[in-house]
Amino acid sequence: MPLPSISPMRSDDLDVVVAIERASFGMPWSRGAFLYEIEQIRVARCWVLREGDPVVAYLCLWEIGDELHVTNIAVH
Repeated sequence: MPLPSISPMRSDDLDVVVAIERASFGMPWSRGAFLYEIEQIRVARCWVLREGDPVVAYLCLWEIGDELHVTNIAVH
């Protein structure tokens, strides 16, 4: 069984991330919202958790000064 690993979210993770998002929330973020978060918002930090290759969870937050604001989190 592969060990879990955490890495920064990339645009090629978004198919799986959006699928998890849609299964988890009634008002899910769009692919474009995730892309904007990871490419345009300087304070945003988004990570994915993998077990082997597949993404099984993700976390997005904003790091502002010495505070963290969780903006999105879900587990498959």
